[in-house]
Amino acid sequence: MVALASSASLAGGGDQVFHLTAHGSQTTGVSRLSSIPRGHCMQCHPTRQTPTPGTPTLFTANDNGLCFTCHVSAGTSQVYAGQTAFVSASHATATTMRWPGPVPAARPAGDSGKCVNCHTPHGARDGQGLVPNLEFFREEALCLACHDGSGPASTNIAAEVTKVRAHPVTTIAGVHRTNEGTVSASFGTASRHAECSDCHNPHAARAGAVLSGTTRVQVTNGAAGTVPAYTALPASNTTAVKEYELCFKCHSSWTTRPAGQTDLAMVFNPANESFHPVEGPGRNVTSTMSNSLDGGTGLPHLSTNSVITCADCHNNDAMPRNVSLVSTYTGAVPSGPHGSTVTTPSSGALLRAPYRATLKPRSTTNDFTLEEFSLCFICHASGPFRTTSSGTRIDTSFRYHGMHLNSINTKGSGAGDINTPGAGMGNAICRECHFNTHGTRGAVVSGNQTYAKGVNFSPNIQGPGGVGQPQWTPGSCRLRCHGQNHSPENY
Repeated sequence: MVALASSASLAGGGDQVFHLTAHGSQTTGVSRLSSIPRGHCMQCHPTRQTPTPGTPTLFTANDNGLCFTCHVSAGTSQVYAGQTAFVSASHATATTMRWPGPVPAARPAGDSGKCVNCHTPHGARDGQGLVPNLEFFREEALCLACHDGSGPASTNIAAEVTKVRAHPVTTIAGVHRTNEGTVSASFGTASRHAECSDCHNPHAARAGAVLSGTTRVQVTNGAAGTVPAYTALPASNTTAVKEYELCFKCHSSWTTRPAGQTDLAMVFNPANESFHPVEGPGRNVTSTMSNSLDGGTGLPHLSTNSVITCADCHNNDAMPRNVSLVSTYTGAVPSGPHGSTVTTPSSGALLRAPYRATLKPRSTTNDFTLEEFSLCFICHASGPFRTTSSGTRIDTSFRYHGMHLNSINTKGSGAGDINTPGAGMGNAICRECHFNTHGTRGAVVSGNQTYAKGVNFSPNIQGPGGVGQPQWTPGSCRLRCHGQNHSPENY
């Protein structure tokens, strides 16, 4: 079980904590009976007689019906969408959903799906003060008490979020606010965070719809290369959730991004010249692309009109590579962009499989391996990269892929940093010609931002003779890379 805050204390009847809570407030607290002051204990406990010590009498059975006396409609922050929505959620319907203990004590058999598995009606406090929302513990400590592999949840999310590449669920605390909702400033600069409830609504999530009931950012796209218009959707919005809309809360210009981070909402615009097909199908509908997709390790094989999700690339590294779309996966491995152990020589991104992002060293042997680019080969055929032949192929329009990745291991004398102009002194890597893999509108070379087929060069690639910007047109390159001038090189 995940370690819980040792300073947390659960408030019992009469405890001063209760009067600090939403239930016990004299101005906003429980008001079931007009004859009794708002927030008074007797609103729920109509008599002080306790048939069994420690179990005060309630006005009705201690089940969800008691809570629904007041909590029928959506809450003010809309995280709780109301009784009708909650009774269909997994936390209400799962027979295994019982608080596991030991603090507070485990709920007994028969308490599955009760609100009191997560909420204490009397409130709790820890070293930071009152725990929000009448929960036992704050933030991920509450969720990971069950989702830690020891039960009752079946998947071990606690292990995922502590991997070397992970959303900062366990490393950033005290920033998330329940009522932050659709406020862009809540996800940028010093407020940047990613708690469980930023992607999952515990009152609405259910099998097949684990993202339901979460706030998200809808885009209305304009012309290629332009920033879209944003509409922040509240948790109560019932339209179908698109995964990228959740990602855009942090990874788009709707909020303030860290320096150097790509504006994915701008890059994924289907009006752009080239992009991975997240918001809509891609622009390359050639038979060559179709053949490339037919050769990927993942099933089902994608087509030129397929649409993927962010999680198809950013996911658990234990996700089988014979699965293309994670939405089709039915196995036991925890799915989702929680964490990954894929590290060097990746770019630092949370990836489900290796993708080399650093330049190769100069070598006397061919050091190309399929494994270090295996992320790409889940969808795309590896054949063009496993050969040194420059013969025409049906699964790529660039017949020199294999030669660049296998046969220039002794070329170049520059430093090994991909961000250094003129660098490159070994076999090439995919990223040198496809630097921003999300889309070409995110290219660091301004002249590459309108290119097709995902072509946009990395900073180490220079213009011919080391002057100006590298250039590409279908069938021709004008540039200098790994010490070689292409001015032009036709293919």
